[in-house]
Amino acid sequence: MFRWLVRLMAGLTPGQARADIALDSEASGDATVINQGHGVINIHHPDPAPETPISIAVPQYAETRLRGRDELLARLTGAWSSPDSRVRILYGLGGCGKTTIVAELARRVSETVDVWWLSAADEDQWQSGIRALAQELGMGPVELQQGRRADELWKRLHAHRQQWLLIIDGADDLNVLTIEDRLRHGRGWLRPVHANSKGLVVVTTRDQGEEWPEDWCLRHRVPVLPTRHAAQVLMDYTKGRAGKRSEAAILADRLGGLPLALKLAGAYLAESTKRFRAAYAKPGAITSFAAYVTAVDTGKLDLGQPERKELSPKEARQLIRQTWELSLSLLDQREVPEARPILRLLACFADAPIPYQLLIRPELLRGTDIFPGLQDEHMAEVLACLEDFGLIDVLPDPVDEDAADTVRTVKLHVLVRDASRANAGVGIGRDERGFLALGRWLLSVAARNPEVATPEDPASWPLWGMLGPHCLEWLEAVAVGNEAHAAHEAAEVGLMTVHYLGARGSYALAEERLREVLAVQSGARGADQAQTLTIQHEMAGLIGVRGRYEEAEALFREVLANREAVLGAAHPDTLITRYELARILGIRGDYAEAERLFREVAAARATALGPEEPKTISASHGVAWVIGEMGRYAEAETLFRDVMVRRTHVLGSQDPHTLTTGYEVARMVLLQERYEDAEQLFRQLSKDLHDLLVNATGLPDRGAAQMTFRDLFSPRAALLGAERLDTLNLGPGPGRGQALEAAVTLVETLRIACEHILTADHPHTLHVRTWIAWLWSRQGQTWKARREYKAVLEARKWVLGEQHPATVRTEEELRRLSLSPDRN
Repeated sequence: MFRWLVRLMAGLTPGQARADIALDSEASGDATVINQGHGVINIHHPDPAPETPISIAVPQYAETRLRGRDELLARLTGAWSSPDSRVRILYGLGGCGKTTIVAELARRVSETVDVWWLSAADEDQWQSGIRALAQELGMGPVELQQGRRADELWKRLHAHRQQWLLIIDGADDLNVLTIEDRLRHGRGWLRPVHANSKGLVVVTTRDQGEEWPEDWCLRHRVPVLPTRHAAQVLMDYTKGRAGKRSEAAILADRLGGLPLALKLAGAYLAESTKRFRAAYAKPGAITSFAAYVTAVDTGKLDLGQPERKELSPKEARQLIRQTWELSLSLLDQREVPEARPILRLLACFADAPIPYQLLIRPELLRGTDIFPGLQDEHMAEVLACLEDFGLIDVLPDPVDEDAADTVRTVKLHVLVRDASRANAGVGIGRDERGFLALGRWLLSVAARNPEVATPEDPASWPLWGMLGPHCLEWLEAVAVGNEAHAAHEAAEVGLMTVHYLGARGSYALAEERLREVLAVQSGARGADQAQTLTIQHEMAGLIGVRGRYEEAEALFREVLANREAVLGAAHPDTLITRYELARILGIRGDYAEAERLFREVAAARATALGPEEPKTISASHGVAWVIGEMGRYAEAETLFRDVMVRRTHVLGSQDPHTLTTGYEVARMVLLQERYEDAEQLFRQLSKDLHDLLVNATGLPDRGAAQMTFRDLFSPRAALLGAERLDTLNLGPGPGRGQALEAAVTLVETLRIACEHILTADHPHTLHVRTWIAWLWSRQGQTWKARREYKAVLEARKWVLGEQHPATVRTEEELRRLSLSPDRN
C-alpha cells in the first residue's frame, strides 16, 4: 500500500511505469504497508476520477418528427400520474421504432425529469451501465453483481427526490436482467416501481413472449406504422420532392410500414432527389416513390412483397437488406465504393457503440486489398455518406463533443448489422482478407495501441469500456476447435478485457469471462500449452481475489506442476507461480511451506539473475514477510533491514519499494515492543508521506502515475484481507502510547490520501481503516474502534461479499470488541 501511494504521488511517466513491470509483477507482503504484513492487499481499484467508462445519457439521434406514435407517447408521459404499473415494456419487431419512441419520450420530459439510458444488449454493457448509474446515485464504484447490490440500487432509486425515468434499451435477452432466476418475483435488476416513488421504467425488447411479469409490468406492443403515417414519414424525408402522398402510400405499403425500412428508403430518396443530383441522374435511376415501386414490381428490388400483413423477422431482414443495398448502389454510382465494404466492416463488430477513430483507421486499411490507397479525408466522406443515408447513427459524446479525449462512436441498428453481416465472413479461415478477419485484426491492433494504454491504467478505462464488448464478441465467436492462431489471438484480446473488468472491480464478471478465455485457448487445435498455463495462472489469482483461497491454492499447485513439466523448474514463469503459491500459503497460515517456497525462488533467482536483481530482492522480502507472520519478529527485522539496504543501493532511498521495506522494519520493531525506536521510525515515515502529499499538487497525469503500479492490481496479486490483527497484542512499556500515536498519525494520513485518490469504500481504504481501528483498540479507545469496525464491516459486505474472509474477520473483531468495556 505504501509503495502504491508513493508511486501515485511521484507521478511517474508511462515509460517509467513500464520499466517497473518486472519489479511489480509479484507483490507479496512487500506490496502492503498498512496491513500489519498479514496478507496481500494488492487489488484492482475503481476509477479514482468521477467519470464513468460509458455514458448513460440519452443518445443524441438526428432529429426527425415521430409519426404515428402520439397515443403511445401520451400514455408513457402520463405514466407518472397513472394508477397503472410504472414499469412499461415496449415490445415489437426489430426495426419497428422502439428505441426512437423512448428517445422521443426522454426528449420531451428531460427538462423536469432525471433520465438515465442503459443498454441491455449484452451482460457487459448492462453491468457497465449499472455501475455508472450507481455512481450517479451516490454509490461507490464497486462491483454490482450480488442481489443485495441491486437492493441498494433500487433503494436509492425509490428515494430519489426528483422525478426520474430509467430507459432499458434492447433487453432481448432476459437473462441480462435476471439475478438467480428472480426476475418474475421482482428481485432481479428490473423491479416494480413503488407507488410512492417518483420513477418510471421503460424497457424496449423484441421478446414477445410471456416472460415479463404481468402483475407489475404493463406491456405495450409497438406495431409497424399504418399506411397514413408511414407515407408521411417518406414525405418528411423527401420534403415532397419524390412524388405525391398517394405514391408515398403505395411505397410505404411495399415497405411493410416498418420504420427502419422507411428511414432507409426515405434517406435514399432524399439524397437522390436533391436539386442538382436529380437533374443529372442516370436513366433508370430511382428518384421518386413511383420509380422505387416500379423497381420492386419489375424485380429490380426484391422486398418480399410484405404488403400490409404482419411482418415476420425474416421478412423484416429482407426489407432492410434490399433498402440498404439500393443506397449502397447509389453511393457506388457517386464514386464512393468504399461505403459498402466499410458498412460490412462495421457490421463485424458487436451490437454496441463502435469507437470508429480507434478501430477504423485509414492508415491501416489502405494497406489491405479491400481498401487500397484509402485516405483520411475520404474516410470521413464515407462515414458522412453512410450517416446521410441513415445506415449508421453517429453518437457524439453528450458531455463535451469538442474535448480532445472524447471517444466518438457510431452505432448500427441490429437489423442493418445482421443484413450487412450476411456476406462479411466470406473466405474466413481460407482468405485473410475476409471482413471478419480484418475486423478482428483491427481490434487486435487497437487493443495494443500505445494511445489506449493497458487495461489496468485508469486513464484507458473509457476506451476499454468501448473496446470490451467487441473483444468479447470476438471471443464468443471463436468456437472451440478453431486453429490455434485464431484462438490465441481471441484469447489474448479477451484476456486484456478481463484485466479491464478486474481493474474496474467487476471480479465476478471478470472470472466468468476468464473462463471463456480459458475454454477458447485450451479447446483450440494445436493450442500452446504454455499460454494455456498462463491463463490458468491468471484464473488462480482471480479466484484468490474473491476469497476462495483453498481453491486458488489447488489451482496454483496444478499450474506449478505443469509448468515444471513443460518449462522446467528454473523457468521464470515457473518461479512466478511458485512465488504466488508461497504467497497464498502464507495467507492461509501454512507458513513453513510458504517460507520454503520463498527461499527456493530467492535462491533460484540469485543464481539466474544475481542477488541484486529487483526480482531476487522481492523474493527475499517474501521470506522476511512470512517469518514475521510466524511471530519471529527479531529475525524478520534483520531480514527486512537487509532487504532495505539492498533496495536502497539498487533503487534509491525514495523508491516505493524501499519505503515499503522501511515500514516493515518499523512494524517489526513495534511488535517487539521497542516503542521508542518504533515511534521514531513511524514519525519519519509520516514525514516522508506528508512531504509527498504536499508536493502532490503538481501531479501531471493521475492516470499515467497509476499505470506505474498496474501489476499490483493484477488478478494474481489481488489476494484480499488476510489481516489477523486480533491476535496481536502489545504489552506495556515506556513510550507505548507515543509509538501508537505515531502509527495512528501515519495511517490517518494514508487514509486521507486513499479516500482522496480512490474512494471511501475502496478495499485499499477499508483495509487502512481496519488498521486504524486496531490501533485505536490498543490505545483503549474501544468505542472509536468499534464504530470504525462496524462501518468497515458494512462496506466490506457490499464490496467483497458476506462470506469473504476479510468480511468474516472484521465481523469477528467487532464481536470481540463488543465484549470490551468502553474507554475514551
